[in-house]
Amino acid sequence: PAEISVSLADVAGNPATTVTATVPVDLSGPSIAISPLSVGDILNAAEAGSDLIISGTTGNVGDNQQVSVMLNGQTYTDLVSGGNWSITVPTADLASLSDGGDFTITANVSDVDGLAAPQATAQLAKDVSAPTVTIDSFSDGAVMNAAERGTDLTISGSTTAEDDQTVTVGMNGLTYTAEASGGSWTVTVP
Repeated sequence: PAEISVSLADVAGNPATTVTATVPVDLSGPSIAISPLSVGDILNAAEAGSDLIISGTTGNVGDNQQVSVMLNGQTYTDLVSGGNWSITVPTADLASLSDGGDFTITANVSDVDGLAAPQATAQLAKDVSAPTVTIDSFSDGAVMNAAERGTDLTISGSTTAEDDQTVTVGMNGLTYTAEASGGSWTVTVP
């Protein structure tokens, strides 16, 4: 606490009784945080078909203080309850986010005295376009003959998927996998 004292004297030099007060001091200030999103940091086609819940926590903020969350120019609000808050972004608003876009989510709150917490942010990208995949070649050509039967078959192709995404090839009830790299993939079938 801070101790405050006030003293005063009139023109004749008569001192007034000194007045004192104790004021509590809280220098920690309010805070707000956004919890990790259930969709991660990329919203895919399946996730864009459902409402998105964005939630978080506050510190040194009393109940019923309004939290304002902004995404793509839209504002969503909730009231703090027990240091927690949660808003829902409707599917229609998620649909309006441009495919391939990167977006910043912001969250703001003030304490009961009007002191604003430092703004919290989280990133969200939207990628609802399915990758393409093609089979470009077989090491043994379009027809496997008896002489090639005893050799490994290499199947290769191209894709628009990001690097390190798994490509799965099925052949005669068995599956083989490869990773996309630089727009291509290759699988060897023994």
